[in-house]
Amino acid sequence: MLRFLVFICVLCNVTSGLSQSKQSLVSKRTKTKKELIRSKSKLNQLKKEKTEETHVFNQLTSSIRKDKAFVVGLNQKVDSLVKSSQNKMQTFHHVSNELQKNNLQKRKYVAFLHKSYLNKKTNHSIQIFKRVDKKYISSIIGYFNRIQHILNQLKDELLFTLCRMKNEENVFSQMVFRKKIEINYLDSIRMEKISVLKNLHKKERRLSRSISVQQQQIDKLNKRIERIIYLQMRKSKKSKKSTKSTKSNSAFAKVKGNLSWPVESKKIVVAYGKKEHPDHPGIYTNNNGIDIACSKQEPIKAVFDGEVVGVFTIPGMQQAIMIKHNDFFTTYSNIANVCVKKGQQVKRMDTIAKSAIHSESGTYRLHFEIWYGKNKQNPSNWLK
Repeated sequence: MLRFLVFICVLCNVTSGLSQSKQSLVSKRTKTKKELIRSKSKLNQLKKEKTEETHVFNQLTSSIRKDKAFVVGLNQKVDSLVKSSQNKMQTFHHVSNELQKNNLQKRKYVAFLHKSYLNKKTNHSIQIFKRVDKKYISSIIGYFNRIQHILNQLKDELLFTLCRMKNEENVFSQMVFRKKIEINYLDSIRMEKISVLKNLHKKERRLSRSISVQQQQIDKLNKRIERIIYLQMRKSKKSKKSTKSTKSNSAFAKVKGNLSWPVESKKIVVAYGKKEHPDHPGIYTNNNGIDIACSKQEPIKAVFDGEVVGVFTIPGMQQAIMIKHNDFFTTYSNIANVCVKKGQQVKRMDTIAKSAIHSESGTYRLHFEIWYGKNKQNPSNWLK
């Protein structure tokens, strides 16, 4: 923006009325530009905050989704344990019934044998004891005992398994309960993040609209300022006719692509045209000329014969000189030790000033512009 001010400020004294109007527009544009930079800075910070909040929101959503899947898996395990427990319980009851039957049969059989052996009242009983000895009876009783032992073991194993499964079921149920509490908590935070993101989105839209309006205002101000510059140039042309030492337009135009450099380095550090601001991404500034690197107190040369129509001091840009070449104008700013004055005729390669330190970069550099009427030119296309 300061580079654009160079050309504006150099023309300040050409016409007082236009100059006052121009300064008012420049001041307004400067203020709008600062507001635009602040708005863009806020928007960048807002986007950063929105990105962070979105990241947290996505993490919450992912965690909730994983926790819900985990709860589903736990519920499936609980259902499986419940079903297995029911089956085991049926088996347990069946074994218990079989054990009772076995005990009952054993008691009946032993009671029958004991009674028959003692009473010996029936011939049938006598015949039995004649054919069946005590060893056989003992083996029958041993069989019943083994069956009873096996059934008791199976019953104990089933009881142990049922207790273990019940404990696992309780553990899984508690885990499901805790996970559901955690999911509800995360979901409440997630809903808060949704609200925050909605508010951030609204603020982003408002700031974007504000930035668009501010940029449009700056563009309109630029056009109005350029219009004033054009009128000033026309008035300057009418009030100051070309002198003997001032070449014609055709002479200046003929050197396009072969114009002498104002300094020796020929190193362009900031090119012509619309560029993104180095410190404020997304903010674009228009450079009406080029910035050329210089050595310390390097002599600044006039690039063509002409008449000095302005020598001014510009805050933040040191001094500035404008040289008129009929309808063409060249400006040299960010300079010091000016050795020409307004109205003086200069020749090509005459020393007009010395290089100065650029306030923003802290390096020695020259800001150089070429204008034809109200049309700014790209100096890179003119210099050899």
